[in-house]
Amino acid sequence: MNHADMSVIKLIGVIVTISGILLVGIGKKLPLVRFLLNDRSMLSQIFYGMILFIIGGIMLYFG
Repeated sequence: MNHADMSVIKLIGVIVTISGILLVGIGKKLPLVRFLLNDRSMLSQIFYGMILFIIGGIMLYFG
């Protein structure tokens, strides 16, 4: 991979990581986020947020 591909992967990784953090942190205070994800359970919200955070972290680490 060239340098441009690496920077795109890192940018996507940052976006996914921040999305995961926001889903876990802000989703508790904004029920609209949970409604848009068709989610009624706090546990599944935390699960999905952590999955996004882990995927983003992996993309940042290997990108």
